[in-house]
Amino acid sequence: MEKVCPMFEKCPLLPKLSEEQREVVIKNYCKGNFENCARKKIKNSGKMPPADLMPDGSTLK
Repeated sequence: MEKVCPMFEKCPLLPKLSEEQREVVIKNYCKGNFENCARKKIKNSGKMPPADLMPDGSTLK
């Protein structure tokens, strides 16, 4: 069974990404190693991640 981030369906970042960016993020984070997602780490700390925060901690350009 594939591990999928529990926030995958509601992630506000995904619609903002290009198709290419979205594929990479989903493969490497959402349906991959989502425990390393910077957005998820902030959310788990009880805060709201910045809207433009990428899973690797960089800012969406």
